Amino acid sequence: TGQDWAFAPTLAVVRDDRWGRTYEGFSEDPRITRAYGYDAMQGLQDTTPQGIGEVGVIGTAKHFIGDGGTDGGKDQGINSSSEADMINTHGQGYYGALAAGAQSVMISFNSWTNEELGITEGKLHGSHKAITEILKGKMGFDGLVVSDWNGIGQVAGCTNSSCPQAINAGIDIVMVPNDWKAFIAN
Repeated sequence: TGQDWAFAPTLAVVRDDRWGRTYEGFSEDPRITRAYGYDAMQGLQDTTPQGIGEVGVIGTAKHFIGDGGTDGGKDQGINSSSEADMINTHGQGYYGALAAGAQSVMISFNSWTNEELGITEGKLHGSHKAITEILKGKMGFDGLVVSDWNGIGQVAGCTNSSCPQAINAGIDIVMVPNDWKAFIAN
């Protein structure tokens, strides 16, 4: 369609080096991730006061939120952080990227659950709390929220061709490369 859109930067704050994607994050220090998230987004988008510069591309802050903090470092696993830790540790890169004018945010494959703290969000692709309340509400993001590759199919009760929960949670663009015709029909 002609748009210049990069699925970067990855803003994971890695908390367990057993996570197989540690190389994608900038740092285990949330302050460094925040600073690099800002700089990376500025570099991608060639940010100017009017928006994306003429040599910039749309940047995507990803993967929202907490993928670097899953229990035991399990890829696409469960992050059992409190809401405060999720925002103050794992959210810092997003604050930096959004301050630099990020135009899109990609949702993470991980789950967010800690029953002792009353957190039962499950897969983030279906989490209204994470996407609408935190990302759009608390953090003030007003750009495009995109799913990850077939991420909606991991939400309980959903498939890659049908997931009203993901749309109701706040996802704007759904990446379903094989089931897109059925998804549109549904």
